[in-house]
Amino acid sequence: MGTLATSAVLLALGSHAAFADQVTNTIDSTPDTALEIRNVVAGTSSSVGFQILEGQTGGVTDPTGDRQGCNAAGNAPVTVNLSVPSGVMAGTTTLSFTDCGVVQNVNFAIPTSTIPGDYNVSVASVSGGKANSLFNSAPASFTLRVGAPAPTDTTPPSITPTVIGTAGANGWYTSDVTVSWLVVDNESAITSSSGCDAVTISTETTGQTLTCAATSAGGTTSKSVTIKLDKTGPSAALAVTAGDAGENGWYTSDVTVSTSGTDSISGPVTCTPDQTQTSETTGQEFNGSCTNDAGLTTNAAPLTVKLDKTGPSAALAVTAGDAGENGWYTSDVTVSTSGSDTISGPVTCTSDQTQTTETAGQVFNGSCTNDAGLTTNAAPLTVKLDKTGPSAALAVTAGDAGENGWYTSDVTVSTSGSDTISGPVTCTSDQTQTTETAGQVFNGSCTNDAGLSTNAASLTVKLDKTLPGVLWTGGPAAGGTYYFGFVPSPPTCSATDGLSGPADCAVSGYSAAVGGHTMTATAHDNAGNTGTDTRNYTVSAWTLKGFYQPVDMNGALNMVKAGSTVPLKFEVFAGSTELTDTAVVDTFKWGEVPCTDFSGAVQDDIEQYTSGQTVLRYDTTGGQFIQNWQTPKKAGSCYKVVMKTDDGSSISANFKLK
Repeated sequence: MGTLATSAVLLALGSHAAFADQVTNTIDSTPDTALEIRNVVAGTSSSVGFQILEGQTGGVTDPTGDRQGCNAAGNAPVTVNLSVPSGVMAGTTTLSFTDCGVVQNVNFAIPTSTIPGDYNVSVASVSGGKANSLFNSAPASFTLRVGAPAPTDTTPPSITPTVIGTAGANGWYTSDVTVSWLVVDNESAITSSSGCDAVTISTETTGQTLTCAATSAGGTTSKSVTIKLDKTGPSAALAVTAGDAGENGWYTSDVTVSTSGTDSISGPVTCTPDQTQTSETTGQEFNGSCTNDAGLTTNAAPLTVKLDKTGPSAALAVTAGDAGENGWYTSDVTVSTSGSDTISGPVTCTSDQTQTTETAGQVFNGSCTNDAGLTTNAAPLTVKLDKTGPSAALAVTAGDAGENGWYTSDVTVSTSGSDTISGPVTCTSDQTQTTETAGQVFNGSCTNDAGLSTNAASLTVKLDKTLPGVLWTGGPAAGGTYYFGFVPSPPTCSATDGLSGPADCAVSGYSAAVGGHTMTATAHDNAGNTGTDTRNYTVSAWTLKGFYQPVDMNGALNMVKAGSTVPLKFEVFAGSTELTDTAVVDTFKWGEVPCTDFSGAVQDDIEQYTSGQTVLRYDTTGGQFIQNWQTPKKAGSCYKVVMKTDDGSSISANFKLK
C-alpha cells in the first residue's frame, strides 16, 4: 500500500514525476504521457511490449527524490498491474520486472463482437521495487483503436518501407538512416509481424539488410531493404607524381599533379584527373578532390607548385681594378659573379675572386644558383694583369761615335724596351739629330700592351760634324824651294774648333832631305773629328863641281902610280852660295873594282901628285875643297873614289894603279 501510495503521489506531481523510473510501452521509442495508438481490427489481436526505464532527464539522474539507478531488481521486483477495458482480452494483466529495459509482451485480443472504437489500456498500479523508489506509469498507457472486422482475407499484408536519410550516389546514404514500415491489410487484421519496427542505422556499413514480415488472414509476406551507409568522405591528397624536384620546394621540369584517395567503406574512389604545370611560376595553386561511391566528395588540401625550368643569368665581371689597354688591368683585380632570376630568386653566386699576381691570362669561372637549385655557369673571364711598366732605354743606333761622348755624323736615337708579361712593347719612334749641338736632350718612353708607360732615362747627344781647322806656325812655306841645309825648322800646328773645342794638332811629312816633300798638319777636336792641311815644298840638292885637274872625270880611267897621293879638288854650291865648311862632306870612300869594268874607258895618266897630307880641307886661296888620296900600293888594280856630301850628292873618279 505504501508503494501504491507513492505512485499515486508521483502521478499527482505532474512534471516532477518525469524524474522517476518510467513504466512505458514499446509502441514508440519515446516515453511520454501522450497516448500511443495501436490499430487493430475486431476479431484479431495485437502484441504490445512493456518495460521499465530508469528515470532520467537529459541523461542526468533525478536528484529530487527518486533513488539513483534502476528501481527494479531480482530481490526487489516491480509488479505492474494493467487496467484493461471491457471488450479487450489481455493475455495477462500482471507483469513482474526484475530489471530495467527488459521488454515483456502482452497480447491483446479483440473479439469480433467488440464494437469498433478507442479502448484505453493503462497501468492500474505499480508496486514493489527498491526502497525509496518512485515510478511514473503514465507512459505505459495506449489506445487500442478497434476497426470493423475485415472481410474474408485472401491476400497477405502490404508492406511499404519508408527510408529517411540523405541519399548519396549508387544506392548509398550519407547520413543516419531511419527505416520505418507501413504494414497494411485492408481485408483482415495483421495477426503478427517481425522486424517491422522503425530502425535508425547510424553506423557506416557496406550493406545492412532490414526485413519486415507481417501475417494476416490472407497470409504472410515480407519486404527487405538493404541500407549502404557512408557518412565519411574519402581521403584526398594532392601530390607531384612527375617532375624534377629542385631545392626549397621548387621543381625544375614540367610537373604532373595527381589527386589520390581511398575509402574503406564506399569504394572505389574517383579523383580529379592529373593536372600539369608546364609554364614557370612562383606559385600555382592546385586543387583537387576525391568522390567515393556514395557520392561524398573530399577536397584535398591545396598544393602550391613552384616551377622554374630556367637557370638564372650568370656573368663574370671585373668590379675592382684599374683598366689598362687591350683588355689588360694594371692593379689588383676583383672578379665578381652576378646573376638574377625573375622566377626563383634570390640567386646565390660564386664569391668574389681576386687576381693579385701578374699574369698573361688567368681564366676565372663562376656560377649562379637560383632558389630552385638550378645552376648556370657564367662564360669564363680571362684576366690579364700587369702592374709593372716595361723596361725603357734610349740608345744611339746610328751615327759615328767620336770621342768624349761626341758624335761626328747624323745621329739616330732609338727607344727600346721589353715586358715579360704584356708584350709587345711600343716605344717612342726613332729620333734624329742632324744639326750640330753641344748637347741635345732626348727623351722617350715605352708602353706595354697593358698601357703602362715607362720613361727612359734621358739621353744627351753631342754632335760635331765639322772638321777642326789647322793653324800653321813656322816651317817651310807652301810651294817653297829650299837648298839642302837651308830648309826652315819643322813647323808646328794648332787645331781650331768652335763647337767641341780643339784637342791637338801634329805635323807629319817634314824632311830636310833633297827632294819634294808634303807636310800634313793633322788636327783633332774634342769630338774626335780629324782635320788636315798639307804644304808642299822642295829641297834642292847642292851643286858639286870637280874633281878638278889633275883628275879626269866623265868616266875616264886615271892611271896613277901605286902608293902615290892624288889631290881630289872640288867645290860645293847651294845655289849661288859656295859652301866652305868641311862638315858638308859626308863621306870620302874608295874601293877596289874589277878593271874589266873600265873596258874601253879613256885612260889618262895623273900628271900631278900630292905629298903626304890626306885630311880634307878647304883651300881658301884656291877657293876649293882638297882631299889628298893616298893610293894603295897594289899596282895593276883598279879603284873607284867617291865623295858624298851631306845632301846625298856625290862625285866619283876611276883610278888604275901602275
